Amino acid sequence: MNLQYKKLPEGWLNLITPNLYRYKDFYVRKIDRLDGKVELITNDFAGKRCAVVCSELSTAFKMMEQQLRES
Repeated sequence: MNLQYKKLPEGWLNLITPNLYRYKDFYVRKIDRLDGKVELITNDFAGKRCAVVCSELSTAFKMMEQQLRES
């Protein structure tokens, strides 16, 4: 577990499995990319893939929340 990201935004849960989070009813997978960016991936209720790439994890969480609200 990376202690740098120990405090998560409200509504997000850090699951036991490494790099796996839960936001409401969505399981979100985090991928650390080689270029130093973070990618969050999940599927919405319709099964459509939602992905966000950002340089900071906190910004990626906010962008993912917005994408899931819009879908």
